[in-house]
Amino acid sequence: MPRSNKAIAFLACAALLPACAGSVPNFHVAPDPLPTVRPLTVEFCEPLGAGHLKDVEASRPAMMAPDKMEGDLLLVTADYAGGCSSHEFKICATEILDAQPVQVPLKVIHRSDDKCGRAVREKMYIDLAPLKKSYLRTYRKSAGAMMIELPNGELLYRFGH
Repeated sequence: MPRSNKAIAFLACAALLPACAGSVPNFHVAPDPLPTVRPLTVEFCEPLGAGHLKDVEASRPAMMAPDKMEGDLLLVTADYAGGCSSHEFKICATEILDAQPVQVPLKVIHRSDDKCGRAVREKMYIDLAPLKKSYLRTYRKSAGAMMIELPNGELLYRFGH
């Protein structure tokens, strides 16, 4: 299969995963005085056109940088303004770049009606298992690697063996 067709097949396989169909709800939490780690799952989102998601326009600014991998979980640090009400985060993969290694730029969608402007730093885990499952089906391999790209950094995700 030519490389460009593999990238299309990768996204097509991903669209069939339960997380893609929206069976995993977005995780909503109210601010907690004790430090916690918020779980998130990568979703496969359709681009609106020209590389833009319709959700991006409604998104609030948030910086998100990768810290480390723990199995299929990517630990990240998110920085944003708020502190008075709940914040919702959605992590979207809209394209898979067929390169060595495969590159997956992730979009961060951040929603809240919080009017406070305090600096908030929060640890989050992003479950990358949907990306891994799609990769293994598409490339028919038992192991692989992907460069996961966030707005404030990237990290190599290796799996299998």
